[in-house]
Amino acid sequence: MKVELYDNGKLHEGLVARPRKIGDATVRGSVTLYPSGALHDGRLDHPQQIDGVYLQDSVSLFEDGRLQGGNLAEDQTVGHRLLSRGAIFECRAPASYSKCFHKRAMKPA
Repeated sequence: MKVELYDNGKLHEGLVARPRKIGDATVRGSVTLYPSGALHDGRLDHPQQIDGVYLQDSVSLFEDGRLQGGNLAEDQTVGHRLLSRGAIFECRAPASYSKCFHKRAMKPA
């Protein structure tokens, strides 16, 4: 994977060789950062709770660190909707989970 930098020289996209905490998420592998250095999206190192939602595998955050989307680690309610473990969801606005929607379910392994 190539490393991409912003014009200011800060990392935009790259690979994290070892688990690293960026904001509230511990990630590994491929990550994308905002110009501020905040995590935009990445692969979670282990199942973890972010903004009250228990996630596995992938996460995306708004620049202020609030949850934008991810892959659910267990059945749970997000945005007034009960979603199943493995479901991938996305929120369109950081104000509340009322603007979240179910993108798709993960294919069984």
